[in-house]
Amino acid sequence: MQRAMILLRVTLATVLVSATLVAPASVHAQQARMGESTSSAPAPAPAPAPVARAQRTDVAPVVDGVLDEDIWMSAPLISDFTQREPSDGFPATEPTDVRILYDANAIYVGVWAFDSRAAQIVAGEAIRDFEVTDADAVIMVFDTFRDEQNGFVFGTTPAGIEYDGQVASAGSGGGFFLGGGANSQQRFQAGAGGGFNKNWDGSWEVATTRDGEGWYAEFRIPFSTLRYGSGTASWGFNMSRRVRRLNEEVFWSAVPREFNLYRLDFAGRLEGMDPPTRRAATVTPYALGSTQRDYNTAQSIFDEDAQVGGEAKVQITQGLTLDLTANTDFAQVEVDDAQVNLTRFALVFPEKRPFFLENAGFFTVGGNGADLFFSRRIGIDSGSPVPLKGGGRLSGRLGGLNVGGLYLQTGGFPGVAGYDPSGSPTAQGRNSYGVARVAKELPSRSKIGALFTDRRSDLSGDENQTYAVDGQLGLGDQFNLTTWYARTRTEVSGTVPPGSPPELSETRTDDAWDVTGAWTSRSFRTNATIQEIGEDFNPEIGFVPRRGHRYYQLFGMYYIRPSKIFRELRPHVSYYTYRNRSERADPGFEISSRWHVDQHWQWPSGMELHTGANFTSEGLYEPFTIRGVVNASGDKVTVPVGMYGGWEAAFVFMTDQSRALSFNSRFNWGAFLSGNKRTSSGDVTVRYGDRSSATLAAAYNDVSLPEGDFATLLTSLKLSYFFTPRIYLQGLVQYSDQIDTWSANMRLGWLSTAGTGLFIVYNDVQESYDFSRLEGPMARSLFIKYTKQFNLFGM
Repeated sequence: MQRAMILLRVTLATVLVSATLVAPASVHAQQARMGESTSSAPAPAPAPAPVARAQRTDVAPVVDGVLDEDIWMSAPLISDFTQREPSDGFPATEPTDVRILYDANAIYVGVWAFDSRAAQIVAGEAIRDFEVTDADAVIMVFDTFRDEQNGFVFGTTPAGIEYDGQVASAGSGGGFFLGGGANSQQRFQAGAGGGFNKNWDGSWEVATTRDGEGWYAEFRIPFSTLRYGSGTASWGFNMSRRVRRLNEEVFWSAVPREFNLYRLDFAGRLEGMDPPTRRAATVTPYALGSTQRDYNTAQSIFDEDAQVGGEAKVQITQGLTLDLTANTDFAQVEVDDAQVNLTRFALVFPEKRPFFLENAGFFTVGGNGADLFFSRRIGIDSGSPVPLKGGGRLSGRLGGLNVGGLYLQTGGFPGVAGYDPSGSPTAQGRNSYGVARVAKELPSRSKIGALFTDRRSDLSGDENQTYAVDGQLGLGDQFNLTTWYARTRTEVSGTVPPGSPPELSETRTDDAWDVTGAWTSRSFRTNATIQEIGEDFNPEIGFVPRRGHRYYQLFGMYYIRPSKIFRELRPHVSYYTYRNRSERADPGFEISSRWHVDQHWQWPSGMELHTGANFTSEGLYEPFTIRGVVNASGDKVTVPVGMYGGWEAAFVFMTDQSRALSFNSRFNWGAFLSGNKRTSSGDVTVRYGDRSSATLAAAYNDVSLPEGDFATLLTSLKLSYFFTPRIYLQGLVQYSDQIDTWSANMRLGWLSTAGTGLFIVYNDVQESYDFSRLEGPMARSLFIKYTKQFNLFGM
């Protein structure tokens, strides 16, 4: 109780300090006349959804970014954009004109982004899917089924990049919760499963130009890239523009500042469409040559190899697509960023492999630290690739339902029975993975669905199934209730040969469930979660780092718009706790908990300062050996059973990320298990125009425990040069003393469309027990891969 009263007083003090910066009523009135808005000002009155019309053309414009063809002037004008930031509901500072054409094959969108200070336009980096919040940008979304929940996103910056993605569930990704606990590692796939999948790469093109009056963009989006219903003449549509020098975001169909582009219930309508009702098919073969060596084995020479494989995509209907893959390879995929883990629980790494990214949000069920389907469980083991022999995916709309099915088969491992070094594992060395998903979307952001996953091993006879149902209920614009229930069944045979008597195997079943309610308004955001995961709950194609607990979480954030100095202040408080529900400790034993009180100070440029405090507690029901570290005597550091708690100071500072020189830093100093820990991390990014960038990052942990002191260091250097938006050279060098390695990754990419093209990738891993000394190579590899997409019909 005393701890809670202290935290309550700190929270109230933070809010009062924030409130002193808010202008009095007379100043608010003056702000309103000047076109500025505050959190205490009334929300703009809702306006009817605007309607735009697309113009059919028989002459396709040339996609060169020069919008001078007469056909553009024949299309109806789309203009009158409205601010979301900084002053939602007020007219845009700079004018934006948009016109939309279409023919039998594609949609064409022309954008005139006028700017009275064109010399200050921020182009950003010239690489696909660059973070558009750090540059001037235009982004559009098509809700092709008019369900207000799913959409296709396309955008660009003055550098002419291709930025695309898919929206699922109106952009929602579970509860909004800052800091540690179930969400501390972020939702998987870096947004791919959390409501917006930026890693999806469609087949389309864009070109941009600039002059003294602003910048211009010209898009061509083939109908074959989209999915839509037959006979649909009206789509949901919205477009946003960011003017980065003002940190201003404006929309064609106004969106309140508590929401974003992916809230499709605020989109307008695009009328006059007559998309073709035809099927399309593409094949994307690849050829791969490689040479590699693992110095940790008896292999004394480089192993040279050549492979072929590929993928095919067939539209079964306008809304249903079949994807097939054979001898799947992901050599071109960016390597994972190294992480430091001083906890008892596994870390999550995002999915980056193209085959798994399309419609990834649809297969997502779970949340708050429990993802029932996690595609990185397929074809990756302990961070190393496993041969993925082939399979298929069916996804889209059928009979008013969202449906999806996935089946894949992986090969064996070196040293495991059934593995053939030629790369052709026998049937005994294979694992098969199946996923089935169905969902019905309902009005007001509501839906109900079910999920089934299955993993089977022909080698051991092991198998695992997950059965789940989930639902979402939207009430008004502000409230969402999400819930799911799941049960797993795991049959474990250990090393028992296939065909052995059933009594030699063991079957385990257990349940898990979650209920989360969230409220979002103009000036306040809150959510609460209660979740339970059984000790034997085991979705083997999912990611559940903690089991055998009951989880409670509360979060509340208040938004304040001051009159000067700051754009926004965000005082907030949160709490979570994991209580034991297993046989490992007493019922209700507190495994982890944290109180968090914080204040975010945001400047108009986007620069931010976070000043917070945490009270954390960790309950160890068994001794915990911290992986990868030793004390001064060279012994492992093992923390004994007990309850540990204490205060921690938390500070974050980040500069304007659109600048040529930007900086981020984070400091967490305070209690850690039986002692103390000081974590300091930061990164510096330098950009030279839109063609090159360099980022130097470091994270240092200085830990002092009665069981022994130790320190960890993680550093990285990322260098990038962009010849064009489709030709790039990138290098990443990383050092981690927790795993005693230096690693280097170099990638040259020459892209064609939809992530295809030529890739040259070099990897080098060196053993190192000291930052300044290399002990010798551990692994080296060189891959040269070429992949190209061919249109078979219907394009």
